[in-house]
Amino acid sequence: MVEPPDSPEVQGFMVAFQRLRNLVDSTPEVIAKEALDNRRLRDLCLDVRFCAITLKEKERSRRELFVSSTNPAFIAAWRDYELNYSGPVGEAASILFTGEGFWDDTETAAPSVPSPAMPEQSFETRWKETADAALRNANQVNGAIEEARIAIDAFPGDSRDYENSIQDGIAAWNCLADEVGFDLAGVFRRRDLTPFIMIPRHVSRPHGTAEPLSLLTLLQQAQEAVIYGVPFAAIALMRAILEVLLKENYCGTGTELSELINTARALPQTVPPARLHSLRKLANNILHFNKPYFTSERTSDLAIEREIISHLSSLQTLIEQAPQAPTRR
Repeated sequence: MVEPPDSPEVQGFMVAFQRLRNLVDSTPEVIAKEALDNRRLRDLCLDVRFCAITLKEKERSRRELFVSSTNPAFIAAWRDYELNYSGPVGEAASILFTGEGFWDDTETAAPSVPSPAMPEQSFETRWKETADAALRNANQVNGAIEEARIAIDAFPGDSRDYENSIQDGIAAWNCLADEVGFDLAGVFRRRDLTPFIMIPRHVSRPHGTAEPLSLLTLLQQAQEAVIYGVPFAAIALMRAILEVLLKENYCGTGTELSELINTARALPQTVPPARLHSLRKLANNILHFNKPYFTSERTSDLAIEREIISHLSSLQTLIEQAPQAPTRR
């Protein structure tokens, strides 16, 4: 079967990133120091950074290009860039503009999504930073709506159709925000925290992408449930995804999820069975309506989002690092 070609953006990143790795002999820790006296290295860092920013923009706006049937080589390179190269590359690229060291922006920061092994304090810090940024974004949206309201109050009658349109828009927004309870700041926060998961071609192929119950559909709905503040629905979908992955990609056997976890082969080191049992138990507590389990401490925004994002990160690792040819029993 002939695989579809990578997008031009992916191809451009792969070429530039490989040139960079070759130039520094796959040791990103030397980039910042050597870039001070190496114009070729700085130019290459700028190329890589430009390609990476382009990809990040398209991740969200054209997710279909990256979430399904993705080249495993690109996934590995992209995660290597995010984890090891993005900071040094950003610092080196900034020298071209400032003549000195590092600029502080989101591109050069550490990855926003914690791995399952990331300490809780790291996630709490990231959560608070993301919450502050999300609140600013929400306030800007609300401020723009308020400015529109002030404008039509200040100049009544200038354009009746325009005034009615603005008033109708404000009324619709108020209904969504006040009556429905839409939490715009929460959506911004959870969207930034939710890991962007890419499905390798060998994982996507047997599942397909168009069926109502495809892996892609389940994954997208789980992520959207997280983003829009429906955590229990997200956890139930994540449990279903875990079951599919263990059966199809990790050779799990048995009729119960606990059996599938215990018999799974070649699990990534960062996602041991105990992590998967944790997701299973959480889902079971929801499905069996175990009220005492869900204390106020467990269901605060920070606590529930920490747990959900951690489990999504586990699924991300299982999907992106799935063996290409699992050995059946």
